[in-house]
Amino acid sequence: MFWEQEVNTVVMTTGLVERKIPKCERYWPEGPTSAPLQFGDITVTTTHVEKFNVYQVTTLKMQRKGITRIIKHFWYTAWPDHGVPTNKNGDITPDDVLSFLECVNGHRNEADQCSSPCVVHCSAGVGRTGTFIVIDHVMERIKSRSKVDLNVLVSELREDRMALVQHSSQYKFAYQACINYAKKHVMMGEEIYALASTLISDPQDAIKRQNSWKKSSKRGLSLFAHDPNSAPIKASKSDFATIEEGNERDSRSGTLSLKSRKTKRTLTDQPWYRRKYTREQVAETLRNRTEGMFIVRPSTKPGHFSMSVLGAKGMLHNYLIIPVQKDDDTTGYKFGPAAEKIYANVVELVENEASLRKLDLMTNDGSTSAPVKLLQTNSYVMA
Repeated sequence: MFWEQEVNTVVMTTGLVERKIPKCERYWPEGPTSAPLQFGDITVTTTHVEKFNVYQVTTLKMQRKGITRIIKHFWYTAWPDHGVPTNKNGDITPDDVLSFLECVNGHRNEADQCSSPCVVHCSAGVGRTGTFIVIDHVMERIKSRSKVDLNVLVSELREDRMALVQHSSQYKFAYQACINYAKKHVMMGEEIYALASTLISDPQDAIKRQNSWKKSSKRGLSLFAHDPNSAPIKASKSDFATIEEGNERDSRSGTLSLKSRKTKRTLTDQPWYRRKYTREQVAETLRNRTEGMFIVRPSTKPGHFSMSVLGAKGMLHNYLIIPVQKDDDTTGYKFGPAAEKIYANVVELVENEASLRKLDLMTNDGSTSAPVKLLQTNSYVMA
């Protein structure tokens, strides 16, 4: 992918091993004295490593058929899995991440580096990756003096990849990063304002409860200016619940709601469901994965679904999920034409049949409660 997309910047926000669990394979040599790594006809060599307090920058040389390309690899080494950087008091501390991002963008702005895509990856490719991208968007909007709406921004990004910004702690982290970056770039006499939304029943009380804003008024609007002396946000254990949206969205407030993963009953919410995948994309995604992992997608047969399961020796087995008209005129589903049991919906069918067959449901987070395992998506291209 690096070669095909002519990538010159890579951002990595995961450790190689975290909590004794492998998160990412080392795909580049550790240092200039390390032996080059070979990937088919591509040779990767490390020419320089520069280490900072919470990140390191490695210069890589990638060679193929006599052509040489240089890649800058930015590795943030202090971002905890399923969490955010905090200080010893539990205060969310985004300043190091902001400095890291400024370093990345400084490189990309040199010699028109932005003409090629930047690869961003963590372990699962949604939590830390999504938070990084949201903050990068926020920084650009603040520099251009544009309005920042984190809720809308996260929702838009999730249209391209589900579950980006995975936990509420990561959402809070992006929010605090927004405040900190705006404070650094505010001009003399300017203030940072929050506009009281009409989507919630009492927006002024909601903002006041944060104790970070002071009442102001501009041109008849209810505005709240940020208090520069306010304490930073703290992360709590409850922040590590998964942020869910779609049918779970609170329509009254317009905010992302927090609910247990067990409440995700809508098919499009399921991490193993791929609405737009072709059979070829399914095969590519499951290639070299663990036996028993699977993907469900709409079948080419109207109203049906296809379940692709990775078997022994990399063999891919495809099963048809068939709609059945029940006696009460509702539609149920069964697993293959010979099955007798009829389920109320596809989600119920998949969860029960996967459990019976001891298959591995794919999840968006790092949870490993049996029989669930993680199908990792380690990177994506941000154009």
